[in-house]
Amino acid sequence: MFIIMLYGFSFLVLAQESQEKNGLEQKLSAFIVDTVLDKDGKEVEVFKPATTAKSGQIIEYRYHAKNVSEGIIENFIPIIPIPTVTTYIDGSATGGELFMLEFSIDGGESFAAPPLIKTVKNEKGEDVQVEVEPAEYQSVRWKMLGGFQPKQEINLSFRVRVN
Repeated sequence: MFIIMLYGFSFLVLAQESQEKNGLEQKLSAFIVDTVLDKDGKEVEVFKPATTAKSGQIIEYRYHAKNVSEGIIENFIPIIPIPTVTTYIDGSATGGELFMLEFSIDGGESFAAPPLIKTVKNEKGEDVQVEVEPAEYQSVRWKMLGGFQPKQEINLSFRVRVN
């Protein structure tokens, strides 16, 4: 059985000014997602804080940020790496109309909106472009469209499956 430790998971937020100067409060949390039957026999999801996870379990990462300043934060771009012992669950990232969702397959060097395309060699040795499988995503990035308004709060999330 493989167990992943979830303490110390890091993330990055890019903004025009430092977080201390711009009045940004933020928190990243991880939850194990379990499915149980409710009293009516319907499947419902339950969440418990994750400190460790076993192979096959689903983890939901939740990022919360609040602009506690009196000014607009420009170029607000949260980036969260996908742990290497996990696989991103396609379509699980949230963000709504406030963000442009992008992913990286090269350790965060570059980002693009899905579908991502990469160049590989075919059986004849020729370069061909193929669509990247979501399992290859290494980081999630949300580019905020417009400024992060004073007192505004945002909640973002995505899910992974432990390998």
